Amino acid sequence: MKESGITTGVIAIIVIAVIIVAGISAYVVTRPEELPPGEEEEEEEEEEEERLKVAFVLAGTLTDASWNAGMYKAAYEVAAELDLDIAVSEGVGYVNPDAYFIDYATKGYKIIFGHTLAYSDSMQKVAEDFPDVWFIHCNTIPETVGGNVASYSVFRMDQGAYLAGIVAGGITKTNKIGAVSGLEVPHIKYLEFYAFAEGARSVNPNIQFVDVYTGSWIDLTRGRETAITMIEEGVDVILSHGDGLTLGVIQAGSMYSDVYVIGYVSDQNPLASDTIITSNIFDFKVPVRNLITKYIEGTLEGKIYEYGMEDNAVYLAPFYGLEEVVPENIKTFIEEVEENIRLDIFEVPHSPEWPY
Repeated sequence: MKESGITTGVIAIIVIAVIIVAGISAYVVTRPEELPPGEEEEEEEEEEEERLKVAFVLAGTLTDASWNAGMYKAAYEVAAELDLDIAVSEGVGYVNPDAYFIDYATKGYKIIFGHTLAYSDSMQKVAEDFPDVWFIHCNTIPETVGGNVASYSVFRMDQGAYLAGIVAGGITKTNKIGAVSGLEVPHIKYLEFYAFAEGARSVNPNIQFVDVYTGSWIDLTRGRETAITMIEEGVDVILSHGDGLTLGVIQAGSMYSDVYVIGYVSDQNPLASDTIITSNIFDFKVPVRNLITKYIEGTLEGKIYEYGMEDNAVYLAPFYGLEEVVPENIKTFIEEVEENIRLDIFEVPHSPEWPY
């Protein structure tokens, strides 16, 4: 059981970007100034093999400790694995990102990741003028891909959300749980949040579920105020889906005893270790590595690529110091359901209103 009041873990929000940046390797190609003694005077010039150039355009900032920070970290880790020449633009926002795509395409970048569903229309438009460049976003609507435009779908986060729901159903004291998102988009409302509620009901039939949409992915204040309102109305476990928004939800949860938050995309436990019961993780290294490898092999197609638990892209973070909060029978059930999802024995339920 945690103490009430804002925890010192929230202070980690300030330094999380520093931690991420500190772990990034520099890639420098060095050449000797002159030949070693004994070599012939004639230098034999060897052409350096040109590395594949890949760009990443992030709408938000690295301080979100989730969506944008997660992709930033994944970009550099995959670059090291595959020996890529990469560039990252962060904090681009959502208004007129075309200039970034055009700039990277004209500078020889062969793959450009636009890390938000909001960039899909812009990428489709710019892609027409650069047929030899691949543009990759994360929209889940079939009409947003084709030709040299592809997508990495994150809607299999519903698998992690279902397991997170089992956690919520097993630890709630009020039988009232909630979910907060920036926008009310189909894959969040009808897949992820629906799965969260159904997971909770699979172990607790008395669950009441509330979902709220703040209108912004990044507004920390809205996230905090929305979560406070939910908590005052009896919600004691909250699943969050948003960038800076989630940091606000975590702050709100840290103000109350016996209120827990489920982190978003990255393992956010260090931000508030006595508030974040677990995190619904999506590892961006999996789609980034997979799609770049497909490009190198010549098999990349203009379609939506899905990644889930079977690809090790989706999973729940450990409970860390909150192990005792989660009953043993709930932990055992989570392990069973996760195994069945991975083996394709169990399909996470979707809302009848899911349009695809």
